[in-house]
Amino acid sequence: MSSVFGAKTYVEFISHCIATSLKSRGSIKALAERIQCHPTFISQVVRHKAHFNHEQAVRFCSYYQLTEDEAEFFIDLLNHDRAGTPEAKKHFQKIIDRKLLDRKSLQKRAKIVSALRAEQEVRYLASWVPCAVHAAIQIPDYNSPEKVARTLGLDINLTLETLSTLQQLGLIEEEKGRWVATQESLHIGKDSPLSSTYHTNWRLKTASRLGEKRRTLRQTHFSSVYAITNALAEEIREIIIQNLQEIRGRMVAAPSEELHVLCLDFYPLAHTDF
Repeated sequence: MSSVFGAKTYVEFISHCIATSLKSRGSIKALAERIQCHPTFISQVVRHKAHFNHEQAVRFCSYYQLTEDEAEFFIDLLNHDRAGTPEAKKHFQKIIDRKLLDRKSLQKRAKIVSALRAEQEVRYLASWVPCAVHAAIQIPDYNSPEKVARTLGLDINLTLETLSTLQQLGLIEEEKGRWVATQESLHIGKDSPLSSTYHTNWRLKTASRLGEKRRTLRQTHFSSVYAITNALAEEIREIIIQNLQEIRGRMVAAPSEELHVLCLDFYPLAHTDF
């Protein structure tokens, strides 16, 4: 269990925290003092003979330094497990299921809002070129049409046409003969009808680069197939999304110096899983 989002019940997460705590052997006593209860009460909770109240749950989250989203989910688990009727349990289970589903979406998890309307996405995702040109002009040394064309290996006329398209989409503007991005970062969410087109564009581009057989130490490609458990697959998916969220945030905040492509695939291989 890598986080509270991997727990089936709030008691399961409490037991996990206690078992993996890096604090002293008196961690249960210290926890009891923090949430203002007797140590034996925590033992009763772990044995499913008692429940935390909401005040104790909030103090527990503070003690283990859970993030706002983690604490909210912990309370959701608590509400579900404390619910006294099937209807109430069903209500809280829907909340839990929705949040778990949202965590599988990088767009919702990172609270990313798309800057393009559906009809604009059609033009932006016509190929890998508009996206690449949009990113290229954000590098100070590359934001003239000639340099963009040379950097990306494009025909100058195609480059000029693409710059015009990006300008019409409101993503770039011209200032004193140089192009400047008005919207630096875009995200094409999985709910977009063109999401598969976007991913396909870059994977085809990557396949083309691999076909050139000019591998260098600056390139990293990894492909493999493993037979694993469903539980491990969910853990790996969570690790990937956590790291992608951090990586994306760092890339968006970083100064522009050179272009890089990041493509990652992790999915069930059997056709029955699609």
